[in-house]
Amino acid sequence: MKKFKFIIALLVVVLLPITTMAQTLEDVIQDQENAQKEQEEALANLQNAKLSLDELLVQIDSVDAEKNALIIKKSETETKISNLEKLIKDTIIEIDDLTEKASSSIVFLQEIDNTNFLIEEIFGEEGTNINAFQKMSAVNEIVDSGMVSIDAAVQLQEKLKSDKVSLDVEKVNLDSLIATVQNKEDTLVTLKNKAQSQISIANESNADAIADKLAAEALEREMIAAGCKPGEVFGVDCAVIQSSGAFQRPLDWGRVTYEFQDPTYPEHRGIDLGQSGQGGGTVMAAGSGKVLNAGWHHELGNYVMIVHNYKGKQLVTTYAHMQNGSLSVSSGQSVSSGTALGKVGTTGLSFGNHLHFVFQEGVGGQRVNPRRYVSFPPKLVSWNGR
Repeated sequence: MKKFKFIIALLVVVLLPITTMAQTLEDVIQDQENAQKEQEEALANLQNAKLSLDELLVQIDSVDAEKNALIIKKSETETKISNLEKLIKDTIIEIDDLTEKASSSIVFLQEIDNTNFLIEEIFGEEGTNINAFQKMSAVNEIVDSGMVSIDAAVQLQEKLKSDKVSLDVEKVNLDSLIATVQNKEDTLVTLKNKAQSQISIANESNADAIADKLAAEALEREMIAAGCKPGEVFGVDCAVIQSSGAFQRPLDWGRVTYEFQDPTYPEHRGIDLGQSGQGGGTVMAAGSGKVLNAGWHHELGNYVMIVHNYKGKQLVTTYAHMQNGSLSVSSGQSVSSGTALGKVGTTGLSFGNHLHFVFQEGVGGQRVNPRRYVSFPPKLVSWNGR
């Protein structure tokens, strides 16, 4: 039973694109309504994503300011710690020096037998009149003075060490706070990137919806002008379009620079073809058909859209970003494979000379990888010849 359900599901998936390729007048009118709804949904998503992005940018600025303030405070603390370490080192040297002097004084006094000589040396000739008790007091005072200096230095050293411990704790706490704020900022940046991706997707969806609506409107005009009856498929049953053979590359040389749903640009629903960054190369129809639209679109720039009759199915190819003034066909015109359409350019939403090449299964239908119908070498591998 499960195998049977799988086969049915597979048949639905395989057959669905075929059934949606047929374009009757009723289908075209429905396509216009669907495109309008898709555009409204895309614009709503775009607005929401932009609002979300604006809020995230404000939050990121705030968190970044908080992080920078903590980093500055940490730097100041590290400077204080460094200064204390130097003071502690200087104090240790001072204690060692005082201890050495005191030890030397004690040894010196113990080794001198002639106290009168010592007192005389310290107090001058009048010192010889000082009695023995006064002499010993003077000696003790010298030693005691040295010991007091050592005690004061030791106390200062202990205070400096205590202050350093406090600053070390403060630095650890600051590191923890900075890490917390950094994690918060990383999360916000991830959300920002997601919002920007949503904006890109919404822009792409909006552009696709507008292009689909324009194509459906053009096709409706063509069908009415051709006298298509209800249920008749344009290009097959009425206004018959010459059946297109195998599709060919729209440029006689170049390479694929961006794939359909490229890993670096998943929402990209076409294939980009470049000629080493050069503009002016001739863009040709990939197959015979009829021009649905030839004009300007704010994202596609100068573009041409052609409907084809391929093995009894309707396919649509779009050629975008062509140079201003280069379009050489007009709406309603029949073209053959290789007919010149325009020149490679960078008009509309484009960041360099290239051809944006799109395949759709039916007007307003699903966009599919052009590689399904046209042979291209792997990405970034050049070809020469159609």
